[in-house]
Amino acid sequence: MLRAGDDLGNSQGGNDNAHAQDNPTGWVNRGRADPDLLAFLRRVIAFRASHPVLAAKAVPAQPAMSTGRLPDIFWRREDGAPMQPEDWTTRIVAF
Repeated sequence: MLRAGDDLGNSQGGNDNAHAQDNPTGWVNRGRADPDLLAFLRRVIAFRASHPVLAAKAVPAQPAMSTGRLPDIFWRREDGAPMQPEDWTTRIVAF
């Protein structure tokens, strides 16, 4: 997740409340953009755009393996094992 200025490498000096300050801590200096970071983010955006499952508006389907069709994604626990119904209360999931 990116906020205003993150794409330029703006860190706000580690301040998590810079939106309430009218000084250089909260200002976005577009003249100091990090060209390597911008190039990387452009590639990430293009990758996401070319893989619709990463931009889905709803949770992608995970059909039963008996359908013979691979699921759109595989939901995993932090140890890499497949998610089970009782795992959905965990704070860590991966796909």
